Amino acid sequence: MADTGIRAVPAADADYPHLLLQIKDPPRTLYVRGDLSCLHAPSLAVVGTRKMTPYGKAVLGELIPPLAAAGITIVSGLALGVDGEAHRQTLLAGGRTAAVLGSGIRPQDVTPVCHSRLAEEIILRGGALVSEYPQGTPSLPYHFPTRNRILSGLCRATLVIEAGIKSGTLITARHALDQGRDVLAVPGDILRESAGGPNLLIGDGARPVTTAADILDALGVGAQHDPDAARPQTPLSDAARALLPHLSREPLHIDALARAAKLPAAVVSETLLVMELRGQVRHLGGQLYRL
Repeated sequence: MADTGIRAVPAADADYPHLLLQIKDPPRTLYVRGDLSCLHAPSLAVVGTRKMTPYGKAVLGELIPPLAAAGITIVSGLALGVDGEAHRQTLLAGGRTAAVLGSGIRPQDVTPVCHSRLAEEIILRGGALVSEYPQGTPSLPYHFPTRNRILSGLCRATLVIEAGIKSGTLITARHALDQGRDVLAVPGDILRESAGGPNLLIGDGARPVTTAADILDALGVGAQHDPDAARPQTPLSDAARALLPHLSREPLHIDALARAAKLPAAVVSETLLVMELRGQVRHLGGQLYRL
């Protein structure tokens, strides 16, 4: 398989992830593209709905960077929504991430197709694609419940962010419990369907997560010092200073910000772009911004 960059790692191989060996039914062989050593570091499975809300995206933007800084490998399934955003946020934070697929792992096997480039970035940045399915295996619905046992089995804990009560995400959480691993969940708005899964898990005893420190504590890993914190901050423009009093941790639409700051929309748009690039605000999509 050298021409495809795929390595077959049997369960007897020293490089086979040791945590995965501990589950009831580990794959006899793992197919890998990328650096499997990322799965020998402390790892966290991050799973959730494909229909991610701005809240879910904001939560990932808040939690992932400190985890990446602490050397945690983020493991997810490369799906739309929470999975893909977890991989992206990890890469943006300079961390390593691994994707567990329910198909083969050749470039042409990867689904969804819109995440093909993301899959290659994961490999380029020191992460890995893994699967128990050989090359050429298509992505089929019944592969995913089986795949989910690998996702949780590779990790010390599984974190659930936004999921319906009847969803594949909760299958992963059940696998984690069966494997004796911790299940963590981010509480959600009780009026949203996407909060049903995490809130149900918390009611059943899952550990609620509101900060990255909660996760690091569950994993038994200390937070790392952030070198950026000691660096002098870039001076703010007049427009940025006018916008800051109206920004908070609650998402606000760009039009509302323009009205509140009494600035032209074009000036607000340009200023927010600069602030986002400097890490001073977060863009949640849909022209929503927050600190």
